[in-house]
Amino acid sequence: MANSLIADTRIPEQLQQIQWAGLAEKLDVFNAASAGCISLTSMPAELATKPGSHYETIRFKTIASLDARADVAADGDITTLKLETNQGASVLQTRSLGPVEVSDDFSDRSLSTPALVASNLGNQFAQAQLQALRNNAIANAVAAATNAYSAAHYTDNTPGAAAGARVPFTAAIAEGMLNDLADARDLAKIWVMPSIVFSNLVTANLAYSNLDSVAGSVLNNGMKYSFMGLPILVVDAPALTMAQTSSYYTKYGVMLLGDNATSADIVSEKPVETDRNGVANSPTTIFRGQYTANFNITGAKFDITNGGINPTDATMNTSTNWDTDGDDHREFPLVLNLVNSIA
Repeated sequence: MANSLIADTRIPEQLQQIQWAGLAEKLDVFNAASAGCISLTSMPAELATKPGSHYETIRFKTIASLDARADVAADGDITTLKLETNQGASVLQTRSLGPVEVSDDFSDRSLSTPALVASNLGNQFAQAQLQALRNNAIANAVAAATNAYSAAHYTDNTPGAAAGARVPFTAAIAEGMLNDLADARDLAKIWVMPSIVFSNLVTANLAYSNLDSVAGSVLNNGMKYSFMGLPILVVDAPALTMAQTSSYYTKYGVMLLGDNATSADIVSEKPVETDRNGVANSPTTIFRGQYTANFNITGAKFDITNGGINPTDATMNTSTNWDTDGDDHREFPLVLNLVNSIA
């Protein structure tokens, strides 16, 4: 498959350059919006130093009874304490991009150019990677919150049957989430919620003084929203919307996150490969990419024994596969509450 034109879609270099450049920009924007609480990165060199199906994260254990009364009247030495570490497991998942078929005459029939086709496919690869990393990072956080630390940071506020009153997100619920962190509430950096909860919050809680209005209609004046002193990240990730049967209201997840609460890092990425069917009526190029992502939750560890290596999305997002990795619940910078919409 020799071809001298890099602008041709059959040469994957341009496609991958667009993919990586686009992904880097998208990740930077998302990470800035999440205040570093949901960290998405691409670091192919990491796998060289931390090989295997997963690697162990190191966490210093909290020393119990570190400060105690000194019995100056007693003989003998004070019992010494030890500084120790725990190892929690993140999990690696190998993911595939494509394969995608593109016929040689596609650019002609679509009135585009080979370069435009390659750029579009590269951008779609990057967007698909961003969504996969984001959705799994958030789904892992939702799963871990419902299991780690005996669910000390998880509350389901929703009613049972639809006859009960809806429970939308309110300042009282938000204060309860902050209280779940006890005296470590300063760890909280950002609210994460689906768009419908954000819309309810604007309607019922956020002051209209932050908004412009024209002819009685409220318009956003470009200011960033905050609630109880913390910024808001609006993300319609599937794990934050839980559809119920017809007799129950849909549940929506609202998360309160601290620094690096959940992360997804691309640790290895293979070059985009191509294959050719040159004997078809319209010769076709097949594009396929593959990469490995490492998912981690601060204060929780993935149960490799139960979840296995290279788990499916569903297995990785299962709550019972995320266990406690800490000595105190305040080492877990993540709080989850389930609420309803206003209507």
